[in-house]
Amino acid sequence: MNNTETKTETDISLHEEYMQAAFESVLAAEKELAEAEGELSKAKAFLGTKKSIAEGKVIMAWKAVKELMDETGETEVMLPAGNGTWYKIYYTAPRQSLEVDEDAVPDEWVKVERKPKLLEIKEYLKSQESLPNWAHYKTGESKLAWRNVKKGAI
Repeated sequence: MNNTETKTETDISLHEEYMQAAFESVLAAEKELAEAEGELSKAKAFLGTKKSIAEGKVIMAWKAVKELMDETGETEVMLPAGNGTWYKIYYTAPRQSLEVDEDAVPDEWVKVERKPKLLEIKEYLKSQESLPNWAHYKTGESKLAWRNVKKGAI
């Protein structure tokens, strides 16, 4: 063995060690991400439940205020808030919204959305020799991925 061969084997060995260490950091980071996503899901579920309970309490509290105002026929009430300020409780003007039977609306009042049928266009273009001026293929960037492989499959 000469000096060049030894250096090349050393370089290869070092490269493999660096690659192993770099990939182990990928696995550790992916594990950390999965754990964070799990914690986030649990937190969202917990806070979603907490929010629903609070929304229910708000609805019940407003219902109690409404019932008390309805008992006396009041449409507006002033209550002290402290420091010389007051709460004014009142009914707002009702909102008006339009509801229509979508199938019965005349065509002149319907918005037509133009949306290309991408799958059908792609199938059609596979059979053509060249692409028309209104279409082109866009290739995304390749990314690194990993999977487990059995030792005998290498």
